[in-house]
Amino acid sequence: METLKKASATSISTPVTIETTDPDLVELSGKHSYRDGDLGDIIPVNGKKFEILDTRYNDPSGLDAMTVQNIQTGEVSIIYQGTQAHKENGMQDIITDAQLTTDTPSIAQLEASEAYYKEMDELFGVSSVAGNSLGGPLAFSALRVNPDLRCVTFNPAPAPKNYFNPEQVYRNAINFYDQHDPLTSTTTPLGMQRVPGEVVTIEAGAAIISSMGSIHTGFKEGSITVRGITISTAADDHIVTSIWTGQTLTGESSTRIDVNLKNLDILSKGLVGASNDFGLAQSYMEKSEEIVLNEESIFTMRLETMISTFNDMIEDSIYDPVLKGITRAQSAITSEVSDWLSKLDTAEQHFQSINAILNSPPVELIEHIISVDISVESLFQEARDHINKFFLEVCSLSNGIAHINEDVIPSLLSEAQNKVDDFLVNEMRDHYTIVNSNTEKVSQQIVDFGEKVVNFKEELEKRDLTSALSIKMQANAISDIVKIPGKSDFLLEESNHLLLGMKLKELVLESSFNHISNLTHILIGVPAAAIASIVGVIETAVKGISLAISKVFDFSHSISLPASLFPQFQEIEQKLKSLANSITRPLNDIGSMLGGVRDSFFRLSIYLPDLLREFKPYLDDAIFTIINYNDINVLNLFAMTQLKELKILLQDVSFQLSEHSAKSIEALGETSDLVIENLDMLTSQIKKVTFE
Repeated sequence: METLKKASATSISTPVTIETTDPDLVELSGKHSYRDGDLGDIIPVNGKKFEILDTRYNDPSGLDAMTVQNIQTGEVSIIYQGTQAHKENGMQDIITDAQLTTDTPSIAQLEASEAYYKEMDELFGVSSVAGNSLGGPLAFSALRVNPDLRCVTFNPAPAPKNYFNPEQVYRNAINFYDQHDPLTSTTTPLGMQRVPGEVVTIEAGAAIISSMGSIHTGFKEGSITVRGITISTAADDHIVTSIWTGQTLTGESSTRIDVNLKNLDILSKGLVGASNDFGLAQSYMEKSEEIVLNEESIFTMRLETMISTFNDMIEDSIYDPVLKGITRAQSAITSEVSDWLSKLDTAEQHFQSINAILNSPPVELIEHIISVDISVESLFQEARDHINKFFLEVCSLSNGIAHINEDVIPSLLSEAQNKVDDFLVNEMRDHYTIVNSNTEKVSQQIVDFGEKVVNFKEELEKRDLTSALSIKMQANAISDIVKIPGKSDFLLEESNHLLLGMKLKELVLESSFNHISNLTHILIGVPAAAIASIVGVIETAVKGISLAISKVFDFSHSISLPASLFPQFQEIEQKLKSLANSITRPLNDIGSMLGGVRDSFFRLSIYLPDLLREFKPYLDDAIFTIINYNDINVLNLFAMTQLKELKILLQDVSFQLSEHSAKSIEALGETSDLVIENLDMLTSQIKKVTFE
């Protein structure tokens, strides 16, 4: 242990002026405790200064803690660190974490933390303990010694089973949980949220994977930046406290205050702060609308990107170079088919020369002798017919792809498949127009509320009603200062857009995906399978021609010719061989192409559903660019958090101003109520355009 020797009893008992608040203790726990400060270091926290009086680092049990003093008030607090696996005795933290999930009767680190509290309390007089994560149960250990001790934790790990007396009331213990904290989301469903005292849920950060570590400690990063806007994720900034007492507001009734000039002055200043906080939410909404308007401006680009991506995926699925460009009007297949027909014509011309030989008297005599008809006049027609059919089917397929590009894909962003529009973006744009118009009204409403408080205070000063008692005694005399507000003064506009919320995005995506899936099956999948079959028929026809040629030569070896015909037949055979080579060469060229073409079309027909599944995220991105929407979602989540926190603050204001005999004060309370109503409506409108 290291202790600051200069800290005297006199300095510690300095009269309270600026008290240590729950947010102060949360910041000390989640941020400063992990920095292993040295004795005498001054820690600035929320405009206050804390001096380190003692440290206990690298204890054999794994305990890491520091004792600090609020310099202005003399309050002394012990701040316990959470799990620090990388430290010298960090393995002890891991062991302790595991033991907390059990009913182990004795845990070394908890015993060490309890002993540390006793030591510091005897030396300095400890007024509070606090901790984050593992530091939570370490702070709880002090409550076993003093159940009335103030204890503040942030995202605490659960205490061991049966650690606390179930009959004991811990009225000064409060535990803050961030609803997105990974530890909390794990322990709560398992029934492991074993903590003493009150539990308060806050929203210090949206559910952003990259900031999960920051959410758990509350301060690892402290802020995020979205589109140039810096948003605080510091936990203490999201703990709502009374503008009069600094007491944490949990939604329950707080301690009543006297309505006097001093507290009215505090209220007017607090409403200035509330207006500034609301301005943050307003700036988030304005930025969200700006993103939507930008999305609207790139509608054509999103369509073109989607079409280009779809075509690239079709092209990439076809390995054969002959078919490259099939998604465009001018593709290689047109010239390739012409080349096939030209080669077939060349082969046929050479075959006609063979026919002239086969029709000569000697050969006809041979045909007569062996009773074999080797006439080849119709061998090429079947191949030619199927090549032409292949060409027509490929043109039909290309036209189908063109139809998808020109008519189908452009309609995918609409709510109906018979027109082209930017449906979701248009809905979001029109909704945000209303939201931001309403936001401006609420902003003015809060300013108006603050002005009413100032005017009321000034009028009381004029009438020399400065104390709560004098105000109460003259309640009727001051009833004319503030009038009961009318609901129509700041009436917000209803929005008929996004009635299904952001489920609409999912519905547009699924509807559009089903639409393009059905049409691509009809316009691409079925034709591609048919074309693959046609190519197979062409292959058979070409092989048939080659087989017929081979028969011309096979018959000469199967018979014995008269000696008088043999020399003449040898000459004919040599001519036939020469012509056969001229025929088989172009046929082989055609045949070498057909296998790859057939396989490509077959593959396209088989894997088209997989291709479409790969295309779906691009469709989703075209409906609304995903990275842009993610930014909107974060802005919306933080805007709603800001409004929820402001609502909690104003609920306390309404409570403090309610049930008062002075009608003007009740009128102020009703003004606060109307602001709350509008905050609720505004929150529900923002929620419509948010994925939570």
